[in-house]
Amino acid sequence: MIRALVVAAFLAASAAAAQEDSEQRTVQGMGRVAIQAGYRYTFNGEFMARAAKLGHPVEGGMPGGPGFAASFGYAPLDWIEATIDALVGFESFRVQGYGTFTSTTYGALLGVRFTKMDFPFRGLVPYVGIQLGPMLSFVTSKSVQNAERLNTAYSINAGFAVRFSSRWAVGLDARYLLATRGDVPEIATIDGGGLWVALSLTYFIPAGPKDPLGGML
Repeated sequence: MIRALVVAAFLAASAAAAQEDSEQRTVQGMGRVAIQAGYRYTFNGEFMARAAKLGHPVEGGMPGGPGFAASFGYAPLDWIEATIDALVGFESFRVQGYGTFTSTTYGALLGVRFTKMDFPFRGLVPYVGIQLGPMLSFVTSKSVQNAERLNTAYSINAGFAVRFSSRWAVGLDARYLLATRGDVPEIATIDGGGLWVALSLTYFIPAGPKDPLGGML
């Protein structure tokens, strides 16, 4: 009986060690898919001051609203990742004499992220990145004509993911987005970018045994 328990313990330890050794300890060749949900803080002090000066103060809702993103990446090296992020953010506010406005910003950003697996300790995947791409900002209201603007946006983001299995992780993402400004006719423009902070759920796609870049980089 004791011999059977010793053998079982040895086999379990061997299986755990084999699984640990088989886990990928570098991001090279890995893919990543993440969904993010959080809050977008907009810098609209100038708009609020302008509205108040014109006799139409903002009565509520500013600054900011919910923000969401879907992030995709592939790492050709063990420290750099090519990324595509799709973003959408909302903000609703009331202006005295005009009613309720809804500001929406959405678009896609391309860029790179500098990242490292298990740094500075196992399970942590920190990153910092830069991106750019087309973003559309538009403001809707029943009281004024809708206005929309399209321009190139720029983003700096940083964050981390904490792996709780070989493929899944949770984390935090923060980005500053410089985007085109939405227009509230007869008053002023409003911030279409802002500071985005979100929680994330990430799925890592391990590198395949026949990774075409693995042998060249």
